[in-house]
Amino acid sequence: MSRPRRCLNEGEMAALIDGSGTPEEREHIATCKRCRKTRDLIAALIHEFGDSVEAADEALSSMEKRGRDCAARIERDVLPHRWQFAATRDGASPAIANAMLDRFEALMDIASPNALPMADAAISIAGFAAELVADDGASLRCRAWKAKAVALASFACYDEALQALDEAAGAAEDIADVASIAYARAWLLGNPDVWQPRDALEILEKHAALFDQISAARVRSARLLRAGINMRLGDMARAEEELSVLLEVVETGAERAMVMGNLATCRMQRGDAVRGLRLARDSAVLCRSEGRSGTLLLLQAEWIIAQALGALNDPEGGLVIARRVADEFASMHLEESAVRAELTCIRLMLACDPVTDVGEACERVIQLCSRWAGPRAVCAAEAFQYLRDMAVRRAATIDDAITVESYVDALRTAKPQRFRPPMPLIAM
Repeated sequence: MSRPRRCLNEGEMAALIDGSGTPEEREHIATCKRCRKTRDLIAALIHEFGDSVEAADEALSSMEKRGRDCAARIERDVLPHRWQFAATRDGASPAIANAMLDRFEALMDIASPNALPMADAAISIAGFAAELVADDGASLRCRAWKAKAVALASFACYDEALQALDEAAGAAEDIADVASIAYARAWLLGNPDVWQPRDALEILEKHAALFDQISAARVRSARLLRAGINMRLGDMARAEEELSVLLEVVETGAERAMVMGNLATCRMQRGDAVRGLRLARDSAVLCRSEGRSGTLLLLQAEWIIAQALGALNDPEGGLVIARRVADEFASMHLEESAVRAELTCIRLMLACDPVTDVGEACERVIQLCSRWAGPRAVCAAEAFQYLRDMAVRRAATIDDAITVESYVDALRTAKPQRFRPPMPLIAM
């Protein structure tokens, strides 16, 4: 009776899948349940990577336009994972799970709808890996559940995202994982569609010492999140205090640009358009120095510049910038940002010409709302329908635009409530 043969390594498994395996290897896999399961997982991975990589390649041109910097990561780090497991001699299943999570992160960078299935597949494979490599199992499951939480949040599935974070917390063994899960939970609770700001701030306060143990970067990101939540709460003084401290310790140009942009918003909200404009312009300069990776921050800075110019009696100059920013946000599929920038355009159009027809602009925004995920989109669309109807019944005024703008802003800090026109349309 022959001695049982060891399980196939990754090179032998890859050869079998490729059709070049030896008779002994084919005979072994016919009798080994574990190797057959591994073979099926690898075959599924190859199929998934093939489809996903092609989709990523098709998205490269749009990524260039959107200014994302993940193209190099896809070419350098993700494509090799397609056969990485064939070259590695140990830890097959953990390698597969980590490869799929790398692919998930790249798919999230290009806002691919394939990201959530990839996270689900990684969770399954991470669970299988735990049976083979006990030391890596919990870490992989934690990483995979965090990935799924990110994907679910990006699709506005916030309750499910919080549940995924609960699963990640159950598997977390390293303090870095505990810290990242706490930060992610605070971010979700501070999201306008969830909006439990007190709970979010409590989590940030509770884990402040832990963040400090992890890294200075984690401390800075937590402070920035805290400032953002305070801004949405309307506490601009406290937010500005946080941001001013943060400005002294940031380490990168992108961080400094982000902080300065938020400080510009605080100044604008406190009625200081001059200082807001100066900070926003400084932020824009830093964003441009970051190249493509600073594109999104640059658009946000330019949007603030457009608003500041309008407040400083230069609506024409502001409108030129706001129009470009709104178009770029829409092309990047950032519908909420596009809606808010379009609203700035409408207000500046009316500031330039009080009798201008904004009906077409409102129709464009209503279309954007139909692609914007989350409950606030429906409410925002109703507000723009009101503004469009005003444009039809009589020329919409800048006061109408300000009413809608105030309502859309309030949607970020309160449970969505249906828009109530200032007075019945029939009376106008």
